[in-house]
Amino acid sequence: MSPPQGSTRRRAGSSTTSCTTAGEQQTTILLTTHDLDEAEHLADRIVILSGGRVIADGSEEELARQIAGQDQVRWTLDGQHRTHSTTDSTRFVHELFKQYGDAVGELEVRRASLEETYLTLVSQAESGRGAAAARASKEAAR
Repeated sequence: MSPPQGSTRRRAGSSTTSCTTAGEQQTTILLTTHDLDEAEHLADRIVILSGGRVIADGSEEELARQIAGQDQVRWTLDGQHRTHSTTDSTRFVHELFKQYGDAVGELEVRRASLEETYLTLVSQAESGRGAAAARASKEAAR
């Protein structure tokens, strides 16, 4: 049985605090969790297992980029809501402001969440399409 979520968060939080105040010494903490919000906030590196095998390994951002691929950029221009999907949101937003300047409003850049990435990875692994993605993920993590 899993411990109550509140106690897990306190233990993980105190472990993280003691490591960050330890100075220059590097410490690795292995945190196992089903709570994707917790993993998203605490982990520098995420390993996802499915069927006892590693299907993904990398930072949250690396995994999201490999699997989900595109960011959603939303903004308003002249009172109209607009949306654009892109693999390079920084460049797109730069060009957007270069072209329209202060006329751009309500800008939002949304990357795939860890939950969306996890669900995609597990679905691919269960359908047999995950082998190539897992190899790519391992290569990118090296």
